[in-house]
Amino acid sequence: MDTFMSKANAGGVCAALQLTIPSNPTSADYVKIIADLLMQWGDKGSNVVVLFTSPEDTRNLLKYADIHAKTSSNSPYHFTWVAPDSWGFSTDIVEGYLEHAKGAITTVPLQPPMPDFQEYMSRLTIQSNTRNPWFRWLWEDIFDCGVDEFSPRRDAMCTGTESLLVGHTSELKSALSSYAMEAVYAIATGLHSLIQKKCPGSNMCSDFLNSDPEDIHNEIITVRVAESSTGRPFSFLHSAGGGEYAIMNYVEERLDENTTYGRYKKVGEWLSGTLNIEEEIQFFDFNGNNATSVVSQCPRICSDCLKQGVPRVEVPDKAPLVFNGNSVWAVIILALVVLMIVFCLIIFVYFLVEFRHPVVKGASSSLSYFLLLGITLLLMENFAFMFEPTRIVCGCQRFGLGFFHALIWSALLCKVIRILRICGTGEINSKVSFVSPWSQTFLLFALLLVEVVLVGEWLLLDPPAVSHEIVETGTSPPFEVVFYCNYKSEWMVASLIYVFILILCTFWCACKARKYSDLNHEGAYILFTTIASIFIMVAWLLVYTLAVEEYQNPAVCIGITTNAILVLAAIFLPKVTALTSNEDKTQGDGPATGNDMGKSYVYSNPDVNKDDELTAF
Repeated sequence: MDTFMSKANAGGVCAALQLTIPSNPTSADYVKIIADLLMQWGDKGSNVVVLFTSPEDTRNLLKYADIHAKTSSNSPYHFTWVAPDSWGFSTDIVEGYLEHAKGAITTVPLQPPMPDFQEYMSRLTIQSNTRNPWFRWLWEDIFDCGVDEFSPRRDAMCTGTESLLVGHTSELKSALSSYAMEAVYAIATGLHSLIQKKCPGSNMCSDFLNSDPEDIHNEIITVRVAESSTGRPFSFLHSAGGGEYAIMNYVEERLDENTTYGRYKKVGEWLSGTLNIEEEIQFFDFNGNNATSVVSQCPRICSDCLKQGVPRVEVPDKAPLVFNGNSVWAVIILALVVLMIVFCLIIFVYFLVEFRHPVVKGASSSLSYFLLLGITLLLMENFAFMFEPTRIVCGCQRFGLGFFHALIWSALLCKVIRILRICGTGEINSKVSFVSPWSQTFLLFALLLVEVVLVGEWLLLDPPAVSHEIVETGTSPPFEVVFYCNYKSEWMVASLIYVFILILCTFWCACKARKYSDLNHEGAYILFTTIASIFIMVAWLLVYTLAVEEYQNPAVCIGITTNAILVLAAIFLPKVTALTSNEDKTQGDGPATGNDMGKSYVYSNPDVNKDDELTAF
């Protein structure tokens, strides 16, 4: 299959999908395969099916195609089957399924004329050919009679007057006869050569009879017969006798106005790597009507597959940088992104101005700044999904989606760990180590380093690349080039595994921290943010992986924008409310209530985090 795909793509032939028939297939397996084939663009797309199947599987595909067509409420459909010599010119495969088998193109090994062999075989009788023990089986099968009392057909014994001379030419023809003869001739030549080497001057000797099997094998495969019994060269080693086929077309013929039948017609040959079409091929379109050719639209696998009757589309060397922001969903997202980024900047500046306020210091100002940075960058990630794919755009999509999420959830995890360390001691005024801004920043960078390594390895092992497909527009020009990043949606989801781990760790810690009212109930807000974010991420990831490509980028943009707004509102809105309240914002002897939002650890115990007294960070 891989060899076929490689050769097909090199020749500009598209393959929409590859399907495998399982071992011991059931009727449901065949039904699913027919349904999958019909999913490929219908009457505007892939209607040529290449088969590498056994005769039994081939007939079953025709059978269930026929059953599906009879039970389906949709319009009739027709596939053009292309099959190797496993189908050949077998009548057993197509019997009863003319409507679905007509137009099929098959191959059979090319049978050169062998009049001497044909005459020899036709003159054989069961009485004259006693040296071949298998000939009696052929005789019984052709004449449907038994040759003796031990035959399974002894109920109808042969009369002895049967003859192969008249009316049995087809039974004596086999597409593989010539190859069998060539192989036997080459083996005999090889053995004769070995006898001459090991038994000089003699026809047989013990040295030959005791020959090593490997010596016999090597002698036979090196034989090259310049002109075998079929008149062509043959060699096991170089396959000089192989690769020659007759091209057959299963055509529909009309016996009278009401009766049609099918037959195989030779339309060409494959000789020495060259295809020669000698007769007109009978084609049918997807609806089963006669057609001059069969043309499939090209899915994304091939880049140069519009050679057969479809106007050629010029593909630029690289994708142009084009911004696709004119759709309704994009305009709404862009408006929200700009508005939220402005809010992030306002909150950032406000926190800088009020950096000595207990609410700001109690929430660890450095972590708050990194969280605002992560929210801003995640909002800006929308632009990467609104530009036409280029290598840079694809790289930004792959790096930014995971890293910006990791920045947000690393900051939230550090926050909730800090809450547990401060409030978990039982004494709000007790001194706790490693909760200063520098300590929290170091922990944040350590968590981010894991994501950097993971996404960096992905980008190095599989560098960003852009592919394209040619799609039908329904207008003029009829086709256009659509670029896309070469990664699968499943890979993008897999790149968020570390983010999922951070979210689960944050959820577990927030469940413990929710009960503490100190630090402005931040633990409870983080728990709410985590739970809501899980639902949001599951929703947009499901749409992203299961929906058609048209809805994938909108799903990502809507999902990350909603998530960013949620984090901004749930984490910072309570703090802004506390900062803008009419309560006392100055440091006094008692704890700052911050609009009755709870105690501020830094205000109550300023000796623990002295760095916060000196800098806004």
